[in-house]
Amino acid sequence: MKQLSALRKDILRVIEEAPRPLRALEVKRRMAVHPSLSTIYRALAALENRGAIRSIGLPDGTRCYIVAGRHVHFIVCTECREIRTFSECGLDRVQRVVAKRFRYHISGHVLYFLGLCATCGRYLKKREEARHA
Repeated sequence: MKQLSALRKDILRVIEEAPRPLRALEVKRRMAVHPSLSTIYRALAALENRGAIRSIGLPDGTRCYIVAGRHVHFIVCTECREIRTFSECGLDRVQRVVAKRFRYHISGHVLYFLGLCATCGRYLKKREEARHA
């Protein structure tokens, strides 16, 4: 397999070191050099095609990226788009049931929830209260 370019190595390093899934723009901001966003997207696609990373589509149309094989659970604020990870899982039993039912060898899963973070929740509540005052 062809070696990774310096740019792709740097992108992979950023994603490996991240404590949570990152969007392309976040990857760009964490890099020592700052190539164009289109270059970042091409490099991310190449890394995903190699199996080094995987992308997760979010309901707002953006994608976030994690190291392939990383077990990750996160929550996304639908207002400010903040992503926070958590370690609680509890899906081991569900995974076994699904694997048996559909005769799959499951290699992993990604779990994420959507909602409002505390800050956005307070802001929206105040805004709604002001509208009805």
